[in-house]
Amino acid sequence: MKFLDILFLLGALLLGLQSHAQDVAFSFANPQVTNGGTTYEVDIMISSNGGFKLGSGQLYLNYNEQAFGTNATVNGKVVFSQPTNSILGLALGSPPFQFPFYSSFIANDNTTNRVSFAWQHAFSEACLAANNVAGTPALLTHVTFTFLPGASSIDPQVCFESQDLFVNQTFTACGPGNCTNTNCQSDPGIQLSNDSYDCSALLPVELLSFQVATITRRVSQLGNVLRNWK
Repeated sequence: MKFLDILFLLGALLLGLQSHAQDVAFSFANPQVTNGGTTYEVDIMISSNGGFKLGSGQLYLNYNEQAFGTNATVNGKVVFSQPTNSILGLALGSPPFQFPFYSSFIANDNTTNRVSFAWQHAFSEACLAANNVAGTPALLTHVTFTFLPGASSIDPQVCFESQDLFVNQTFTACGPGNCTNTNCQSDPGIQLSNDSYDCSALLPVELLSFQVATITRRVSQLGNVLRNWK
């Protein structure tokens, strides 16, 4: 092989690696306490420094046992849902002939206070007209935790698990150029690296204000008791 040919192949290889060197960022949005203080809901968002078509993936979430109890999946304390405006809620076709592009949603208890959530795609990447992950965060899925009775004032502490064992589990969509062929063996997806996680799923201001008002009222009541005691 000629020296110029080797240089050309190395250049093509480096270009291919650069084209798939996307970072994937996960974050939270719209955290809120709902249903009269019985549930905590939050959106999981996804973005990337390089656009791509999302394939399969898996995330891990830690949570506060004091707020939701242990083994949230088994005990029915957590539900992952896919609204129609979410990436995982994407459907192909038009009513009444619509088919979900993503399926096989699986939630499991990874530990007593950590749950895993995984998804797959059912059709070839060719069925997507354009990249569905880009630089602007987009809704991936929605999560609802159910509080233990009387625990709605406890900080949920919902956060992504970011230890090495639990990251970099996002793939680009696989499949050949024909949308009707879903065989991914000849054209597999690419595992993305350098995941980042933002755990700023803070409690709503309304709930914090309620807690402050409660503390203020109790201090005032204590003051009245002390004055009467004197």
